Amino acid sequence: QGANLNSSVFWTGFVNAIDFFRSSKAHPYPENQTCAGTYPTAVTAYNPISDRTDPDRLGIAGHSLGATGVSVVQGYGAAGADPWPGKLDATNPVKVAVAWDSLSAPGSGSGTPKFGVRVPSMNQSSEYGIGGAPFTQPPDPEGHNAAYQAWVKAGVPVYSITIQGSTHFEWSHIPLFPASSWCPKIVDNTCTGGWGNPLAQHYSLAWFDRWLKKPGGAGYDTADARLLDDNGPQGKAKMSFYFRSARDYPGRDGTPHVCSDIRAGCADASPAENATGSSSGGGGGSLPPLTLLGLLVAAVVRRAGLRSADTFV
Repeated sequence: QGANLNSSVFWTGFVNAIDFFRSSKAHPYPENQTCAGTYPTAVTAYNPISDRTDPDRLGIAGHSLGATGVSVVQGYGAAGADPWPGKLDATNPVKVAVAWDSLSAPGSGSGTPKFGVRVPSMNQSSEYGIGGAPFTQPPDPEGHNAAYQAWVKAGVPVYSITIQGSTHFEWSHIPLFPASSWCPKIVDNTCTGGWGNPLAQHYSLAWFDRWLKKPGGAGYDTADARLLDDNGPQGKAKMSFYFRSARDYPGRDGTPHVCSDIRAGCADASPAENATGSSSGGGGGSLPPLTLLGLLVAAVVRRAGLRSADTFV
């Protein structure tokens, strides 16, 4: 479809993916009708696991231009924005978003549709981007928080993190690409450990658990503690000392959690004894490998016994 040379696929394709994800026997995937007879292979008429998903609890995540797609797609239907372009829903079904390097503020980019601030969103940024050149002087400490400020101004929950010593490739597992997390240790044929990727997984999963889970679901009770575990293994020690990480969202009990500089210390941080053990995910398991420029549609799965990681499809 064009990939980076045609960045519109990162929001048009994303909406198509959501339409397919939300399709069912009663509501077939509409693009199959539009493109009938043009596919080179046989296709299914609708999402084959639609009977095992909860369409009312939908979250999205994406990396790089996929993060731009996340920013646009979450914001369709907001005040002053373009309407939801999907073919199955009259309104935007997205409930929460995570942008991996990085969340975009409305009006900050050229060539994107009009989007606004609509749902609780998490921004995760890298310190050094693609090039990895060292800083010759300290950068603006608020340099990664333009989208964060837009969400705060709109009164919509937001969390912003910059990973210390990180590059644009922390969220991918591409051999030889510069990242602090590329396969530091292999255990049972799986890459484990590292710096940036475990932090990305920890906060992404906790953010989805905070906004998508229902009482009794894995990760529901521990979501806030994991998001506030500033002194844990994935806490403020791994956050940038150049760029401020910040949060502004309500806990499940309605308590406002507002901190403009997490690394400097926050009054709302979880006591260490209450957060111990939650940094591995708390909801059980971890995210699957986060793929460069990937688009990931997430939803809570109804089937009993699944881990939090299994909510990602």
